Amino acid sequence: MSRLQSVQNEGLSIGVEISGGEVTVKLAGTCDSQTKPLLDRFLDDLFDEAPRASVRHVTLDFESLYFINSISIKSFVCWLTKVRALPPASRYLVTARTNKFLNWQRRTFGAISRSAPDIFDVVQ
Repeated sequence: MSRLQSVQNEGLSIGVEISGGEVTVKLAGTCDSQTKPLLDRFLDDLFDEAPRASVRHVTLDFESLYFINSISIKSFVCWLTKVRALPPASRYLVTARTNKFLNWQRRTFGAISRSAPDIFDVVQ
C-alpha cells in the first residue's frame, strides 16, 4: 500500500498501521474545513489502495478525535458510499472505534452506521 501513509498538519493527525488484510487508521485532533483537504486526500488514497492490497477490514480509531464538522462527516459518508459500490470481492468492512467519554462520537458515527449497516459498525 505504497500511497497510504501517515499524514498530519497543524490540526489533524492520521496514523496508519497495516497488517495483512487489516488497516487501522488513527485520527487525532480536529476534522474541520482547514483539515478537510488532508482528510479527503487520505480517504481517496485508502479507497484506491485497499482493493489492490486485498484489504478485508479497516478500523477507524476516533478515540483521540475531539471535533468533526459536517463537511468532514460528509467526507466519511462519501467514502463509505464508494466502498459499498465496490464489487463484492473488493469490498471491505469498516469499524469505527469511538471514545466513550465523547458522546457526540457515538451519536454521529451511529447515524452514519445506519446509512451503511452492511459494511460499517461502531464500537467503544
